Amino acid sequence: MHMRLNILSLALIAALLVGCQSSGTTTTQRPVRDTAALIAATTDPVTVLNRFNGSDPSLKERTVFLVNSRKQLEQMGATELAKLDVNYSTNSLLVLALGEEPTGGFWGRIDAVQQRGDTMFVQGVANRPGDSETATQAVTYPFDAVLIPKTQAAIIYPEIESVSGQAQDAAPAAAAPAPAAEPAAAPAADTEMR
Repeated sequence: MHMRLNILSLALIAALLVGCQSSGTTTTQRPVRDTAALIAATTDPVTVLNRFNGSDPSLKERTVFLVNSRKQLEQMGATELAKLDVNYSTNSLLVLALGEEPTGGFWGRIDAVQQRGDTMFVQGVANRPGDSETATQAVTYPFDAVLIPKTQAAIIYPEIESVSGQAQDAAPAAAAPAPAAEPAAAPAADTEMR
């Protein structure tokens, strides 16, 4: 019965997303607010313990992914992310990578995270510089990473809104992540991600 409810919930969300994308009226990756409200009503919020952002040349593709071990970062060659002091026995790192961008002025931000079972929903923003903005003329690989309590989520649904010309420290329009707290200081043994 529980599995049937999960499947029905996911089918409803998928139907709403497909309906929104096929209408041709939206150009963002974020679903309509009704879908966001449905997700919020049927999931548990995930506490954001800390936030990190920067540029890492190993993050060449636009993606959202979960990190559960230092070894996983080393295998990716993620030099900047690997420098973070994360206790992977109690925490996970959720990363929004924007991939290779031709200039500065690109940034991403994870605004909220919810989870239901092994499925995680990630809302955020991906900004590109506005047409009249002056940007650093260098290739960048921007990322935003949030430290969250340990999870073995197997499915991640990113809902990333594309915007242009926004200030990086602009407050999110909807629910913001929980206040930041200090991460655990001592690194622990690596745990493999499922």
